[in-house]
Amino acid sequence: MRPLPDAFLEKLHRIIPANQWEKVLKTFSSERPTTFRVNTLKNLSGTIKEKLEPQGFKIENVTWYKDAFVLRKGKQKDLEKTDLYLRGQIYVQGLSSMIPPLVLNPQPGDKVLDLTAAPGSKTTQLSCLMKNEGQITANDEN
Repeated sequence: MRPLPDAFLEKLHRIIPANQWEKVLKTFSSERPTTFRVNTLKNLSGTIKEKLEPQGFKIENVTWYKDAFVLRKGKQKDLEKTDLYLRGQIYVQGLSSMIPPLVLNPQPGDKVLDLTAAPGSKTTQLSCLMKNEGQITANDEN
C-alpha cells in the first residue's frame, strides 16, 4: 500500500470510530478489480461476454447496472488493447463513479451541466443514458 498523506490520516482519525479504524485502513490497501461499462451508443451489453471470453477474459455482470462488468480474469492493460476498447465500445470506469449518472437518471433531450468533467467517464456515461440526445456542458478546472 502506498503511504497515505498525514493530513488525510488525521482527518480520518477524527471521523472514524476507533473500533472501525483497522477495517477502514484495510480498504485503502485492498486491490480492487478492474471494472468497466459498455458504451451503449456503440455496442450492446449482451454481446460483450461473447466477444471478450474467447480472448481469455472472464467477466462478471454487475447486478445493479446491466451495462457494467467486473474483470475477473485478465489484466486491464490487456483489456485496453482489445478492439472493443480501442473503438470506444467499452470504457474502464470505477463502479462508484458509475453511480452519480444513474442517480441523476438523465433522459433524452435533457440539459446537463457536469462541473467536474475530467477525465470524462461520467460525462460519456450521461451521454449513453441520454441516448446521445440532449445537451451536456462539461467543464473542469484544467
